[in-house]
Amino acid sequence: MVQPSGSPPSQPYQPPQSVPYPVQPQGQPGPYYAPPLAPPRKKSSAAIVVAVIVVVVALIAVVVLVGSGSLLGGSPPAPPVTITGVNWNINYNGATSGYFGPSPQTQCSACPFTQRAGTQFTYTLSIQSSAIFLTHSIDSIVIAFPFTLVSSSPTLPISVSPGGTATITMTIQVPSQGGNYVMSATINTT
Repeated sequence: MVQPSGSPPSQPYQPPQSVPYPVQPQGQPGPYYAPPLAPPRKKSSAAIVVAVIVVVVALIAVVVLVGSGSLLGGSPPAPPVTITGVNWNINYNGATSGYFGPSPQTQCSACPFTQRAGTQFTYTLSIQSSAIFLTHSIDSIVIAFPFTLVSSSPTLPISVSPGGTATITMTIQVPSQGGNYVMSATINTT
């Protein structure tokens, strides 16, 4: 027989006496032991760095947008340009002249009118030929600085028959500086 160590060999092995556990009374639960709480997580220094970068970028974006005016309703409106009149000089190139009227002419039924600086507007010019026998042409129109002729319709040159009328619609660029202006233009004819 094998004996546990620490026992004298002469005595036979005796299993330890069992100790009776106290019996819980019926209807009452025994004590409840919750599992231990998990240790707090260590915060990752990489997550903190990313969060700081996101906040800094957001602050820079707000500062840039406020500075440009975009965040507070956009850029300020362009200053007004008021066209108080239009002067038309007619260059008669050829043997005859005066078939489109005297030169210069001041013609602007809508004047004064206002546009925003740097924008474009359309202007329609109707010009009648007083010629009896000859067809004449409007070869080009030049708008004087600070205005710019962007386009015309119909495309020039155009022919105007005796007693006929030419209607030309122009898209014109307004000056970039606000103020009151008289627009000047030259009509080249043959």
